Amino acid sequence: MGVAFKLICALEEADGEDMMEYYGDVLAVGTIGDIVSLQGENRVIVKKGLEQLKNTGNIGLRTLSETCGIPIEKEESIPVSFGIVPRINAAGRIADPKAAVRLLLTDDDEEARMLSGLIDQNNRNRKELEEGIVRDIAKRLASDRLPLMERVVVLEAESWHQGVVGIVAAKLVNRYSKPCILISIDGEEACGSGRSVEGFSLIDAVSACSECLTHYGGHKMAAGFSLKTKDIGRFKELLSTYTLTHYPDMPFHSLLIDKELRAEELTVPNIAALKRLEPFGQGNPKPLFCVREAVLTGICELSGGKHLKLQLSKGGAPFYALLFGQTKREFPYRVKDRLDLAADCDINHYNGADSVSLKVKDLRLSGLREEALFGGRNLYDRFLRQEKLPGGAAASIVPTREDVAVVYRYLRGCGVFAFDTDILFSRIPQAEMGYCKMMMILEILEELGLIRTSDREIQVVSSPQKTNIEQSAFLQKLRQL
Repeated sequence: MGVAFKLICALEEADGEDMMEYYGDVLAVGTIGDIVSLQGENRVIVKKGLEQLKNTGNIGLRTLSETCGIPIEKEESIPVSFGIVPRINAAGRIADPKAAVRLLLTDDDEEARMLSGLIDQNNRNRKELEEGIVRDIAKRLASDRLPLMERVVVLEAESWHQGVVGIVAAKLVNRYSKPCILISIDGEEACGSGRSVEGFSLIDAVSACSECLTHYGGHKMAAGFSLKTKDIGRFKELLSTYTLTHYPDMPFHSLLIDKELRAEELTVPNIAALKRLEPFGQGNPKPLFCVREAVLTGICELSGGKHLKLQLSKGGAPFYALLFGQTKREFPYRVKDRLDLAADCDINHYNGADSVSLKVKDLRLSGLREEALFGGRNLYDRFLRQEKLPGGAAASIVPTREDVAVVYRYLRGCGVFAFDTDILFSRIPQAEMGYCKMMMILEILEELGLIRTSDREIQVVSSPQKTNIEQSAFLQKLRQL
């Protein structure tokens, strides 16, 4: 967008400040949408453009904000990034991009309302397509979890819309903490789009598979490509060889915390002062904070149960946090749990009063041993792929009778454990057990008929036959390692 703006300035033989008066609002939206670094000149462009956007003379932008309830008057980049930009992009992803162009160019109120409604509907359709793909993937992985053991998760299907697979891949990265690539098949041709984690260059990995690609491009965190459908298997082979050679242990999906907050710092004046750092975006992300040892005191459902409002207490001071996209049934924590939260902060205006609102990006039980979890997950994947384990690792995953007893006693107290194994690991009362050893124990318990496992659910068998762990063939196999 910045390059196009510079071209216009050159054609008009005008400097940037003069042309900003005409195009600043549209330029700000485009620059945010391009996800370029908001530093230097881009920062100036977006900051001045947002000032113009709140009183924009562009009928299309103003009508779109009114139709969709997007608060552009705050001079903040987040409503643009998560409100306006996705709707404009949706026109090109799943419909006709000319509708977005007409919206930005129109000077007719009636046409602007019609186009805004159309674009908003396109965006709703885009969300439905994404949700459908997410459900499809969840159903597939419930019956076949082998793709999840790979260093990079690669899935393909004919029914997936090419325009939204990249967005879904980003959601899978957050869910499974691994780079993810989704491939949309259309007859003999296929297109893929992927998202990565910090520390793993997706474009380098895709480039290593270039012999079977017709086109490709991207950067470290995201890449896209096209190939013949018949070459998808070869692509997976090349990708697996590359990752094994260059990333025997994959980096973890992580969040960079800017500051740990104390209870007394969660004040309206402190959070309001963050507005001075606007505009937020690529290269200048919204500050991410950590609150440790917060006690969960209440859980409330919002928007018909789609989201949650968490009531918490830190040092006796109450506060609340919003958790989007998770139902109460899916929420794995309970009142009185001590939690560590990664969240960004906002000011909530309600009934004439201001309060601090935290938006949760991630949370976990306080005291979780990260290396035992994440390092253990890598080790477990390597075990499933039948790769040679690092020196000494084989012995560390063989459980003792006491280890098995600890896990079984906890599960028996639950009856049914309806969350994923990451949460189970954080709940089991143990000091030294790693994640991989815990997974070995689950294999043993299921082999002996003491538990039944399915996707994100472990059920203890009632009245099982008396057994001895020494009868486990899987345990004997582990000892031979």
